Order: sequence, then structure tokens, then C-alpha cells
Amino acid sequence: MGATICFVSDRHGATVMKIVSPRIIEVVEDEAKLVGGNMQSENQVYEHSPAVPPGRPQRFTLRKTGHWIAEHEPLRGGTRLVLGTRDTYWDPSF
Repeated sequence: MGATICFVSDRHGATVMKIVSPRIIEVVEDEAKLVGGNMQSENQVYEHSPAVPPGRPQRFTLRKTGHWIAEHEPLRGGTRLVLGTRDTYWDPSF
């Protein structure tokens, strides 16, 4: 299943690799190739493929608010995960 890891203003496409429990999942970041727009604009289009070799899995936990947050990170300001869509965006202002 596709997923998006959301940092402060950047997003990275990922794949759910393992469902540890109903409230814990592991994801691996995908390879993202820029196929439209450019890195210095808001109009970036990426093509996603599984990373070879796969990266280190990141664990996310489902919190009581209904948000998936990186394990051991706080709800407020923690790295979030969106399930069901792959999206990559690098904020050009940083």
C-alpha cells in the first residue's frame, strides 16, 4: 500500500512493508524520480518506485487522534504518515 511521510514542509513517497499490529506499521521510503517541473518550483511531479535495496523501515503508531505519527515522536510536531497515496515534494525555500 502506498503512503506519504510528511515532514515540516517536505513529503516523501513510501510503501507499507509490514503491519506489526492494528496500531503499528512499518514503512520504507520509495525512490522518487523527478519527471515534471523542477526542484526550484512548486510544480514538482515525481514517479515512484520501490527502493533497491530497500531502506531501513520506519515505524508509525496510530494515536488516539486518528493520526499516524512516527514512533517515539510527539503528536504535536511529529513526523506524520498519510496512507493510500504516494506524494513527494521538496520545499525549494529551504
